[in-house]
Amino acid sequence: METAKVNNLKPYDYLEYAFEMTRQGNDVTDYLPYSKNVPQNLKMEATKDEESHSQY
Repeated sequence: METAKVNNLKPYDYLEYAFEMTRQGNDVTDYLPYSKNVPQNLKMEATKDEESHSQY
């Protein structure tokens, strides 16, 4: 769960996604929290402070 948080993912939603991918027999490396294959809808929304820093 901590890795999901560090990678800006919604922890509960990510865990649900990971369990479903495992159930379907997908390769674990395809859905690790830092994988580029993780759907965008699992990302936490940026706060105003984070948005202002991302412009630099």
